[in-house]
Amino acid sequence: HIFCSNKNGLLHYNGNKWELFTLDNKSDARSLYVSGISDRVYIGGEGEFGYFTSNPAGLLTYTNLSDSYADKFQFSGGYWGVYEVDNLIYYVSDRHVVKQINENFTTIPSEFKIDCSAIINGVLYTGSSSGIFLLVGNTWFKASGSDLVKEKMIRAIVPYRNGYLIATTFDGIFYGDETGIIPFPTGHEDFMKKYEVFSLAANDKYIAIGTIHKGLLIISNDGKTYYYNVQNGLQNNTVLSLCFDKKDGLWAGLDNGFDYVPSICHLQTYTLHLIPKEPDIQP
Repeated sequence: HIFCSNKNGLLHYNGNKWELFTLDNKSDARSLYVSGISDRVYIGGEGEFGYFTSNPAGLLTYTNLSDSYADKFQFSGGYWGVYEVDNLIYYVSDRHVVKQINENFTTIPSEFKIDCSAIINGVLYTGSSSGIFLLVGNTWFKASGSDLVKEKMIRAIVPYRNGYLIATTFDGIFYGDETGIIPFPTGHEDFMKKYEVFSLAANDKYIAIGTIHKGLLIISNDGKTYYYNVQNGLQNNTVLSLCFDKKDGLWAGLDNGFDYVPSICHLQTYTLHLIPKEPDIQP
């Protein structure tokens, strides 16, 4: 099964066909989380959140959780992140986080605009122009070393090794953990400084960087570089979201549609022509 959130709702591919499921207010679906614990697909929309689950006939049905949530503060803005940690569900909006425990909801306001978010070692981290913050209980704390990325435009935070990577729009990538935040050189800082970075994904083998209008850059641990744009496989050059699967395949959410890059090993074996022998990341 494949689940995607888009401007029309939830897209589901069951291996045979695609189906679209809308939210109650017919708004954009901004984020989703597939829960293996509850067999639910949690979804964040525009002023709305809830979940889809399969009924006895195997059809997806929607439950609107925000209808039962009394705090009207929820209706301001979209929910750009949904996460599950143990018995907690987080719905992350621009200026607040809704924390759900069973059927109880708590609104946690943020003093800063939340530009991106992620779960790092079981803790909710957010990025903003004021730096990196983490939510402990219902209280925000500034991450150690956060001033290094203060006032930089932070596009993404992703788990990496024992800590996390931070992607900025024009200032490269940084690595953070409980001891602080430091620059994370990749050798492609000039490329990132020239072209707007918007998305990031990482696993133990690869780091993938998505840009606005300039395609996708993949850097392997052994220093090899792979560059994709409309000339060698992408449908368009604006990469808004990225995610590695368990087989090292990379899913890329684009400005219109999405693409899949199989594992590098698979690509070299079966579709070598998609990878330039000497990747040139300059236009």
